[in-house]
Formats: sequence, C-alpha cells, structure tokens
Amino acid sequence: MTASPSMVGFAVSGASSSPVLMTNHGTAQELPSPGRLSGDAGMFSGFDMGKLRRHFPEAFAAFLREDLKGYSVEALAILFSTDEKTIRNWRAGKCAPSGPVVAVVISLFPHVLPRLMRAAA
Repeated sequence: MTASPSMVGFAVSGASSSPVLMTNHGTAQELPSPGRLSGDAGMFSGFDMGKLRRHFPEAFAAFLREDLKGYSVEALAILFSTDEKTIRNWRAGKCAPSGPVVAVVISLFPHVLPRLMRAAA
C-alpha cells in the first residue's frame, strides 16, 4: 500500500529502527533503510540525490529548450502557473521547478523522465 499524499509525520516502529511514514488516514509505510537510500543496493542503486540537486536544473532546462522550444515564455508561464521570470530562469538552468511542476511535466511528457533522472546517475 502506498502512502497518502497528505502525510502527517514520521514514527519509529516498535523494536525496528526503520522510520515509518504515517498518513492522516492511519496507514503506515516503512521507509527504506538509510543504507538503501545512499544508493548501495536495491531500488535506489546508482541514485545520488546530491548529484540530482546539482544537475537537475540543467536537465530541466534542456527539456524546455528541446521539447518545448515552440512555446513562448508567456505560454509556459500559463502552463506551469508561474511567472515569466521563473520560466526564463528555468530555461537558463539557473534553478529548477518544485515537485508539483515536475509531476505535471512527467504526466504530460512521460518520455522525459529517463532524461531527467540521468541527472542523478
């Protein structure tokens, strides 16, 4: 079972030291151990969050320049519900959008996910 997007906090489950994600519906999901989050095994293998933070703005900028090159700054600002200055900063790779915008991009343009994630490899 996956956690609800309306998460309310973390807890430690019983004798286990694994943190558990608690939702406002009373459900819980055990999180991966810190070793797995560091990229040494399992589903997080090869994933470097620090590298993603450093390289994601340029990966997103490349997506905007290559895949959405026909759209004006004004049109992109409307599409992503932001201002034109932010769009110009994204296009220049100065910064990257937050999670909700990335989620919308991935839902509208699913082919871009592997390219964006290569920023963390």
